[in-house]
Amino acid sequence: MRKSQSRKSPALGRWSSREPSSAAAASQPAVILVVNGGSSSIKFGVYSVGSGQVRLLWGELARTGESDAKFTIQRHSGFVNSGKRTDSTTGHDIRRAKSVESARALLAALANWLCRYTVVAVAHRVVHEGIYLAGHQKITARVLTLLKRSIPIDPAHLPLEIALIEAAKRRFPGSLQYACLDSAFHEHLPSDAQRLPIPRRYARDGLRRFGFHGLSYSYLMKELLRRGGTPAVGGRVLLAHLGAGSSMAAVKAGKPLDTTMGFTPTAGLVMATRPGDLDPGLLVYLMRAYPHLKTAAALDRFINAECGMLGISESTGDMQTLLVNANKDVRAADAVNQYVYAARKNLGSMVVVMGGLDTLVFSGGIGEHATEIRARICSGLEFLGIRIDRRANRLGKAIISTSSSRVTVRVIPTDEERLMVDIITEALSAGTLHKRRTSMER
Repeated sequence: MRKSQSRKSPALGRWSSREPSSAAAASQPAVILVVNGGSSSIKFGVYSVGSGQVRLLWGELARTGESDAKFTIQRHSGFVNSGKRTDSTTGHDIRRAKSVESARALLAALANWLCRYTVVAVAHRVVHEGIYLAGHQKITARVLTLLKRSIPIDPAHLPLEIALIEAAKRRFPGSLQYACLDSAFHEHLPSDAQRLPIPRRYARDGLRRFGFHGLSYSYLMKELLRRGGTPAVGGRVLLAHLGAGSSMAAVKAGKPLDTTMGFTPTAGLVMATRPGDLDPGLLVYLMRAYPHLKTAAALDRFINAECGMLGISESTGDMQTLLVNANKDVRAADAVNQYVYAARKNLGSMVVVMGGLDTLVFSGGIGEHATEIRARICSGLEFLGIRIDRRANRLGKAIISTSSSRVTVRVIPTDEERLMVDIITEALSAGTLHKRRTSMER
């Protein structure tokens, strides 16, 4: 860590940015830093090591590189800071920097703020494992090289995630860097659920359906076990992570059977700015008919940033805003209707895969908070055994199904960061930090 002037934060007090001596480091509390880089945001959390794993500090840089970007930091004892934060080491306004610069500036600031702690490990969420990696693993030079090689598969996430890894290695050189892969939950899907209906030679190159939101689904299954016991997780469970990115996963007897996302996170349900399932022939036509969509980069932006509810409404992909505007704007109403329709359609297919349904779990920003969407998705599904208690749903209860409902419908807030802490803590305690095999070495 480079030396810089000490700085004072009104809530954190005076934190020196100097590298502590080895004696001082030995006496400093050990923490785990969790970094979650998305397509337009960076979330982070700092957790104590040991019993309880208290979250000491957390925050988010939302809408990276945009004029309305917001940077917020909190700690468990109260509010710390919100708004503009200029890093004294780099001179960057973290809010205004582009994605890669944001990663560097944020990690520089975190290094300053965490100088009183020993960061023993940094857990990184990696959305797409690409065709070379498999399973959560220590980030070695080779792993980083393979992630860079996979950028064409996931240009929306991997560049920022790689920048965060490199910045963390530079700012915390003595810390373990660990990749928590968002698709690891689906790694052992049945072959029929993994296979793409394309020539087999491409499958030999590693192309398949991966599935995503795996960290969220892993957390939800652990939480379902805590709340409902073995009978709940041992049954037929449909997990619905509904947010700006939305997907569903079918789990039977504790084993994932299928999921709605595929080779990339653009497949499946309609989302905030992603279309979900599209006829591939439409994409070919768009490239031929519209000059501005002729390049791969333009088509990638179109699919990831211009479609979904944003494209239908012509205004926003934010569900809360769409619900407010639906009564006065038919385009907003159409966007909400399309989202619900796709969710119900995919729910039905997942139930067929499992041969029935015992538990339905709503999670994610929309799944946890949009009572109207939960009600509309479940409306008319009594033939599947789903009966919603309107009052329980309106009040946001943990169980929103009626006592007579054959299917238990739950609302469980997800916590991907907590799951990542559990993953890296288990690896540290078990001494399983050896290099995992890559998919190319299998």
